[in-house]
Amino acid sequence: MTGSGFSRLTRLAWAAPIFGLLGLGLVAATPVAAQSSTCGSGVQVWMLGLSQNQNGHQGIIMQPVANSGGFSGTFQVQVVCAGPNGNQPVTGATVDICAVLANPVTNATLRVSGVGFDPSGAQSSVNSPSQVANCSIDTATGTVSGQAAAISVPYGYANVTIDTAYPLDPNSTFAFIGRQAVILTSAYGGSLLTGTGTGTGGQPTNTYAGSPAFSPGVWAQTPELDSIALFGSGALGLVGYGLMRLRAARKRDDA
Repeated sequence: MTGSGFSRLTRLAWAAPIFGLLGLGLVAATPVAAQSSTCGSGVQVWMLGLSQNQNGHQGIIMQPVANSGGFSGTFQVQVVCAGPNGNQPVTGATVDICAVLANPVTNATLRVSGVGFDPSGAQSSVNSPSQVANCSIDTATGTVSGQAAAISVPYGYANVTIDTAYPLDPNSTFAFIGRQAVILTSAYGGSLLTGTGTGTGGQPTNTYAGSPAFSPGVWAQTPELDSIALFGSGALGLVGYGLMRLRAARKRDDA
C-alpha cells in the first residue's frame, strides 16, 4: 500500500454501508518456499470473517469493546496448499499485517494479535502477542514498509484481532476509517524474503517474492446500527462472487 500501490487501493468507490456476510477472500501465488512441496497451484491465503457490500467490496468491521472505550475487529487467516488432492493447510507459515488509519491518533494506538491453531486439536495453539502494525504493504511488489505485526500460522490457521482507540468522529455511527493489509512472509518454515532496504523517511523495507497479499478496508460501527439491516444472510451465495472479484482486482491492482 505504499506509494502508488496505496493510492490505487484508496480509489475504490465504496457505496452506502449496506453489507452482507462474506465467507472468504482469496489471493494466490507460488512462493519459493512452496516449490518443493506438493502444491500444484501454489500457496493460497484465505481471509474469512470479512464483510461485503452490494458492490462486492470487502472489509473488516470494528465494533466497541465493553468498558474499554476502544474498538476491536476479528477475522481468520488460512494458508493452504492448492494441491492435486484439494486444499491442505500449509505448516510453518507467517503473515505480516499492517494498517493505515485516517486518524493519526487512532492509527498510533492500533495493535494486532493472533492465535495460530490446529483445527484438529492435536497441536497446542501458538499466540502472537499484541504488536504495533505501523506499516504499509505494496501489494503489487510485495514490499512491506515500516514495522509490521508478525502473526504465526504454524498449522495453516490463525484467528487475528485488531484493536484501536475510539476511531469515529463525534456523532458518527458508521465510517470507513482506513485500510489493512496482509502478506505471506514464510511457508513450510522457509522465509520468502528476497530483499531489504530503506524507504521514505528512513523506514525499513522488506520485499517478499511471490507472496500473496490482500488489502481490505476497515470500518467502525457503533451499537446504534445493530437494529438496522446492514447485514444479510446468504454467505454461501456471496463466496463465489468474492473469489471472482479478488482475482479481477489482483489483475488490475485494485485500480
